[in-house]
Amino acid sequence: MDTWHNKQWIENKDIVRNVTWGLKYDFYNGENNINNVNASTSQNWVNASHDSSVYQAQANLVRHVVQSLGQHHNLVWEVANEAMDHQGDYARWQAQLADLITQTELQADLPRHLVIPRDIVDHEHTPGHWDDPITQVHAELTATFNTSVSPTLADNDCCFDPDTPTYRLQRAWAVLTAGAQADCLDDALRNLTALSSADAQAGMAFVGNTRAFLDNTQIPFSMRGMHPADHLIDNGWCLARTPSGNDPASWPTTETFIVFLVAGGSTSFDANVVPASGTCRALWFNARNAKFIATNATLSAGRSVFSAPSTDTEWILLVQNH
Repeated sequence: MDTWHNKQWIENKDIVRNVTWGLKYDFYNGENNINNVNASTSQNWVNASHDSSVYQAQANLVRHVVQSLGQHHNLVWEVANEAMDHQGDYARWQAQLADLITQTELQADLPRHLVIPRDIVDHEHTPGHWDDPITQVHAELTATFNTSVSPTLADNDCCFDPDTPTYRLQRAWAVLTAGAQADCLDDALRNLTALSSADAQAGMAFVGNTRAFLDNTQIPFSMRGMHPADHLIDNGWCLARTPSGNDPASWPTTETFIVFLVAGGSTSFDANVVPASGTCRALWFNARNAKFIATNATLSAGRSVFSAPSTDTEWILLVQNH
């Protein structure tokens, strides 16, 4: 649900983007539907009463969306974008719809997903904001990961510059190796010409290559329990699953490392952390064409060195140590 337009209750215009929005155009406005549903005020729009025709319509939409998409595993549900108030009517309405999402999953025997009842407060100013330099994005998200128990989401709301395919690619991996999730909103893509442009297609393909990497079958792995670990390498950014805590029984039997190199080159680990031979398996992943290349480390001065196939593009190193 998008409750942001409730702040512009009747009508608002953005002359820069040439768009107009507000309750006047909302499909819960009685003038815009034939179902006798009429949210004539903000209070009507977030009325959590089961007797409310507005809530009944919203609940039906939520059930339909969950039943239609809930079989996918890579989902996080969020009830509302930019709710005006996180207390009172808004809070009850959001919590009730969040419960409905979980109930619908259980009733339909669908996988359970994380449900975020309401948007991150002031989400357009969260760490890792779109358009920031990727070094800043990665650093902010890494710091947030290490100090917060909240989901780490690199949000780009309120940015209108579509940026370049290269920036989208590099930002996607800067975010991933910080243990975060990228939210890529490009306001320009509402225009069909922009959506079908070579620039947009390339940028979306580059971001989509992260999925090809995660789904690889040569060295399967799970990101569960992985954390930023740039200190383990001498070049690039690293996400790792390594032993932690005081209970050896909880330590992973397989250590996994993901390293992003913006311009290829080489990176190395202490040989006591990642041995150069024996129990170690590794792949290079080309971030532009989604191709994997098997690789091995060389031992140099007590470090296991991995050299990318080239220095003219972005490479991701996947290492498993058993």
